[in-house]
Amino acid sequence: MDDFFKIFLTKFGPPFHRDEAPASSIARYREKLPNQLLVYWEEYGWGGYADGLFWIVNPQDYEPIVKEWVDQNPAIAKDTYHVIARNAFGGLHLWGERTERILTIDACWALFSYMTSGLSKDMCIRSFFAILDVDHCDPQELFQCAMDRLGRLRNDEMYAFVPALALGGVAQAKSLDKVTTVEHLLFLSQLEPLRQIASMDV
Repeated sequence: MDDFFKIFLTKFGPPFHRDEAPASSIARYREKLPNQLLVYWEEYGWGGYADGLFWIVNPQDYEPIVKEWVDQNPAIAKDTYHVIARNAFGGLHLWGERTERILTIDACWALFSYMTSGLSKDMCIRSFFAILDVDHCDPQELFQCAMDRLGRLRNDEMYAFVPALALGGVAQAKSLDKVTTVEHLLFLSQLEPLRQIASMDV
């Protein structure tokens, strides 16, 4: 374990759910994702942390999301993106092969931003995990209320506002429901275009 991921684990704890990342998947992304991320996959697999607040994911499961949210959005820099992590509310973190930076999409609010740095690819990944915190994943402080009422998420589930905010829904705990992640994110992608917010520098 490197010191950067150790910082992440002190804040999020060990994974409560883990799927092994097979050698075939690691080989599939060998030239597409930073080597450091693949090292984390080999050691920790794909899994959920902090009772499901944050998830390290298999990018292949999210390829339909990339097509709808990214490839068809002219506001996002053209690149080949892969979803590498998400939070409990459908907030996505994607790696860009060419730009070598992390794109974050807040699906509920239809917002996106970039994490920019002059770091190497591997150091960018290390820094991403080290600076991540619970507040960043749960800015509205709704997670505990959602879990208490709806139960802990499975690896293919997220909490979502119902109705969606773009359809007049309200961002409050009692409006949350448990939904299938990929299916719901595809639905949200049809409602409104993404808007950019300020990027984060590291």
